[in-house]
Amino acid sequence: MDIPCTVIWICTFVSYHIGAHIAFAPPGRRFERPRFQPGYLKPYFVLSAASLVAACALALKPNETCLDLCSAPGGKAITLLHCTTPALLCCNEPSSLRNLRLRHTLESYVPQEVLQSMVRITAKDGCWFGSAQPETFDRVLADVPCSNDRSWLYNSETDKVRERIARRSDLPALQANLLHSALRTLRPGGTVLYVTCTLNLLENDGVIDAVSKESGNVQVEDPSPVLSAFPGMFRAFGPGHEIARHGILLLPTEAYPWGPLYLSRLRRSH
Repeated sequence: MDIPCTVIWICTFVSYHIGAHIAFAPPGRRFERPRFQPGYLKPYFVLSAASLVAACALALKPNETCLDLCSAPGGKAITLLHCTTPALLCCNEPSSLRNLRLRHTLESYVPQEVLQSMVRITAKDGCWFGSAQPETFDRVLADVPCSNDRSWLYNSETDKVRERIARRSDLPALQANLLHSALRTLRPGGTVLYVTCTLNLLENDGVIDAVSKESGNVQVEDPSPVLSAFPGMFRAFGPGHEIARHGILLLPTEAYPWGPLYLSRLRRSH
């Protein structure tokens, strides 16, 4: 049941259930994406190193249960499976097209015996879990829909830019509802990692402010110790900084275009 070697965008990753070997491409270069070969798992996976930080910050432990609330395209799920051996990883994606992509990604990189024994793929609205499966999971990764400022780095299509701007005002309410659902589906003592790829304060600290005030059993934790595993690789702010009071914000640099990525970790006390 060994999981094959994986490359993370500027990083490559080989796992034998526990631990991973990571390699980084030189500044300004990227690994080529592997080609599909019938009958073989792809030999490596390409992912932004910022996403690797998020997966590590979740701190999933062996034999714990985990919900990846908005899982597509699947990179963080593959990372979690390479870092530890969970009792269950539930990968959820409500969009039918994105769910299909998620399934294809997992089947391209993860052996069938691992998929069958550790992974469940669902297509529920993320808000469904809090009411339907309360106190079910030890960890939840809530990489929520956001205004996706990262896409501005690579997409200058005017219509799509206008669409993203128009949606910004509606997103904090959706994100707060998803985070509330994630907290309800936690067992007491469990943790949620809230993740966005936006610079918008309302979608980042604003959501954490609102949800932590409304929930009487939530403690915001400091996720920044995870950065010690990535010395000098990120321009990072928080916690306590004016743009990341409740988490950390990773920003791209000229050498390394990783991020933006905001993450905040919340523990359910009871």
